[in-house]
Amino acid sequence: MELGLNKLPWKVQVGIFLTVAVAAVGGFYWYYVQDAQAAVTTQRQKLDAMKVEINKGKTTARQLPAFDISRYFSVLSWTSSNARSSGHGCVTPCRTICVDKNR
Repeated sequence: MELGLNKLPWKVQVGIFLTVAVAAVGGFYWYYVQDAQAAVTTQRQKLDAMKVEINKGKTTARQLPAFDISRYFSVLSWTSSNARSSGHGCVTPCRTICVDKNR
């Protein structure tokens, strides 16, 4: 019993070739392409999340010139010097009596 393809008609040979080719392409897709597509989808989702964060940062950066930082630092220096002069170590000016157990 010989299993040579040469004895079969050419139409049957082409049919067998096409069947084997479709099975090979299907196996490649099933085992490799689906996993790669899942990985690409995950990476795309991470990229979209990063783009959202970048856009939030850009929006914040555009708003920074509107924030007068020198005024903020002058208020901080006033409150810290005022707290130091009061002698009880509060960072903000306080109107209540601080209880210090070490004194």
